[in-house]
Amino acid sequence: MSCSNLIVVGIFSREDYSSYDWLTNRVRSITGVKDVRNIQITNTWSHFTAEVPKCSFAILYHSKRRGRVNVTDVTDSLYDGELKHLSDVYGKDRVVVVIDDLTDTSEEEKTRILQLQPSIGTLASNLFLYNEEHGDSDERTPLKSPNNKSLETLIRRAASNDGVPGSIRKRCVIWLIFISAVVLLIVIIVVSTLPSGHNEYQNVTSVPTLSIITSTYHTPEYTTHLPGNTSQV
Repeated sequence: MSCSNLIVVGIFSREDYSSYDWLTNRVRSITGVKDVRNIQITNTWSHFTAEVPKCSFAILYHSKRRGRVNVTDVTDSLYDGELKHLSDVYGKDRVVVVIDDLTDTSEEEKTRILQLQPSIGTLASNLFLYNEEHGDSDERTPLKSPNNKSLETLIRRAASNDGVPGSIRKRCVIWLIFISAVVLLIVIIVVSTLPSGHNEYQNVTSVPTLSIITSTYHTPEYTTHLPGNTSQV
């Protein structure tokens, strides 16, 4: 994989970095990942938005150790604005949500969370649920779970697409269409003014010439005298 295909993954969370060391190390080992940036979300919005352009794939991490699962759409949710901003910048396909330290990581629990917090399904490509930590982080259940393979797949897919977020590609296409339309409009305006100017030029230069030619052609009349016969030509 060439350097142009390497991406920077940002892990955005209100948790301390130490809470998701296992995730940072795992993501860093994925083929196609150039670097992993750990961005702690605070109440300073400008700090968050300044970090977003430095990455091209986002993992929004939340731990139930804070008390409950309140990512978005519920009372006292923690990431309403952040999740929407990440999705707007990167595109849904480059945003995932990770909820950690759960006692239930079943598909039923995932479905329940998505029903209660629908913005996760609308603004992120997937939701990954991980168990509580047991023992050393290297023995952590998520490292051996099917969830991990799915997360790897999404990141590798993003890396294989030249590291350019979908929203950026979309904006580039829109700008190209806009510029092309402006150029076409200018060409149409210029071309539409040419006939009138061309005719005016003809009226000024060509008509007198034609008059001269006409007068030369028709005048003067002359008479030819031949012996024994007179005829006017």
